[in-house]
Amino acid sequence: MISRNTEKLDAVSILAKGNSALRDERFAEAIDYYRSALSEQPGLSFIIRPNLEYAQSKVMDTDETSQHKSAQLQQPNPTTLPSVERYALVIHVYHLDTLKDLAAHTIHFPEFCDMFATCPDFFSTAELDLIRQHLPHARIVKVPNVNQDIGALMNLMNHVDLRDYGFICKIHSKKGNKNPVAWRRALLKGVLGDKSQVERTIQFFHEHPDL
Repeated sequence: MISRNTEKLDAVSILAKGNSALRDERFAEAIDYYRSALSEQPGLSFIIRPNLEYAQSKVMDTDETSQHKSAQLQQPNPTTLPSVERYALVIHVYHLDTLKDLAAHTIHFPEFCDMFATCPDFFSTAELDLIRQHLPHARIVKVPNVNQDIGALMNLMNHVDLRDYGFICKIHSKKGNKNPVAWRRALLKGVLGDKSQVERTIQFFHEHPDL
């Protein structure tokens, strides 16, 4: 069980502790942190759920002492991911000062993916060059600046048929009035924290096609 001190932490800090516990294979502790973060911020469910269910499966595996199941649920090697399936990484860029954080996490996504960077259609040549500098492998798609990052994704579908992809990861340049750096980095680490985490998430979706 996690310490009562977590009552004093905000959802971002709790989520970060959960991610750290998961990376260290402290699965029961990670589950408690994730549940605590969800109770504070239910809207984080779509980010936390893959890691939470992975941790739960590992705890269940230990309880059942099933050797066969343990082998199936080991962290997959990159070679276990089906390269024949197309993956897409979609990045919405609005706040240019967050590009360094975004770029640092995109390197954890499979190298054979197609990368798209959407941005407002009023961005200047200099601003587009800055995106290219940080995301050199991305195809830049200028879209109307409406409905924030969700509107950008919808507009991207006018240029790219996302049905061609078996797995799509969507991130954006998160900012806000309350702890924007902490929020952004916690969310990015929850989705693209490291290569093994990304591989686990992809594998999880392969094993649960109903998600």
